Amino acid sequence: SEDNDVEDKRKEAREILGVAPDALDMDNIDLKYKALAKRYHPDMPDGNTEKFKEINRAHKILRRELQ
Repeated sequence: SEDNDVEDKRKEAREILGVAPDALDMDNIDLKYKALAKRYHPDMPDGNTEKFKEINRAHKILRRELQ
């Protein structure tokens, strides 16, 4: 069940970042991450601290998977 949990987290991370469910291109993932992080940064007009943390967690999960 731990493997399934890891797979679910990776799938959810891809959904959060708006990349394909089978995306493996870290450059593309980084681009999506940077755009979302900039948009939801707490200092920005649309800033949302919780969303920003969620985006960072998703990126960290995928970076760990793909490096």
